[in-house]
Amino acid sequence: MIVNPLSLESDIPRSSLMFIYTSSAKPPSDLKPLHPTQNLIPSSSKEALIPTFVSLAVSLPQFQRPFTTTAVPKSPELASDSDEETLDNARSHLMEDMHPLNEVSACTKVGTELLAQCQVKFEEGLQKLKELGKIHERLNRKYKNFKKG
Repeated sequence: MIVNPLSLESDIPRSSLMFIYTSSAKPPSDLKPLHPTQNLIPSSSKEALIPTFVSLAVSLPQFQRPFTTTAVPKSPELASDSDEETLDNARSHLMEDMHPLNEVSACTKVGTELLAQCQVKFEEGLQKLKELGKIHERLNRKYKNFKKG
């Protein structure tokens, strides 16, 4: 049963209510998803719910824009000047935000280069260690052969 939360008397702010769903159905873990072609609400009930959806949408703060104003410039010259000024302001803000990003990018590049150098040194050391291991095995075989012979 879907209840219109705007008609309820409660301490919960209306803007935070979406739907109140009460049912004697199975717990959510037992619910099976419906096929997309199945209707959740009969067509006659859908028409009855449209005003509820509209009232919910109007009551939500994200749909309310009380501070929106429309400014109409008096002449086309003013409009182009204000547009250019707005674009210049936006560009300057973007450039101000780009400087820290460039610094982070430069630091990341240096760090990556240092890690690459360390990885190269590690791989060189690993190759030398493998070579020493092979030499050690050869010497062990020679020692065993010498001891037997």
